[in-house]
Amino acid sequence: MADLTIAGATNAAALTGAEEMPGLQGGTDVAISVAQILAYLKGQGMPVAVARSGVAVQLTGTTTETTLATIVIPGGAIGPNGQVEVEYLVSYGAANANSKQTKVKFGGTTYSGFNSTAAALSAQARIRIANRNSASSQVGQPAHQTLSGFGGSASAVATSAVDTSADVTILITGTLAVNTDTMTLESYLVRVAYGA
Repeated sequence: MADLTIAGATNAAALTGAEEMPGLQGGTDVAISVAQILAYLKGQGMPVAVARSGVAVQLTGTTTETTLATIVIPGGAIGPNGQVEVEYLVSYGAANANSKQTKVKFGGTTYSGFNSTAAALSAQARIRIANRNSASSQVGQPAHQTLSGFGGSASAVATSAVDTSADVTILITGTLAVNTDTMTLESYLVRVAYGA
């Protein structure tokens, strides 16, 4: 998937969508607003990165499920046939038999939960959640699956009835079975592909 973002723009946090960028069309200058570009991408169903981080967030000292990242998808950004993709990388302080579990929660529903294996020092996962011809009906990967996020599962697909016409919160959480172990969310990337 190609990612198109405006994160590199000067003072990107303050962009309103009305800013104009110079362009060329048929040899003449034209002005294109950020809002026009985003509207075009939305119309094409192009995946757009809505959140990303490479800042390490460490979990240790507790066996309570802990939120490692919170991402808010703006209401209406997904559309009735759109999809959200969450990709993340975690590392573990030690390769041992103690359970180290990560979960992705979409509006409160757990869509994916991965347990580390005894030999694992790291894991990367990709989770896709799709609206089902409705802004309030989703399907996605089951709550328990292999580390890769691909392949067979003994669990049925996960479903939810989250109203995506309103803002939706995605959580990436971690749980340790032994509080002296360590898990670190190394990075994550969240993409939205709008579908009308």
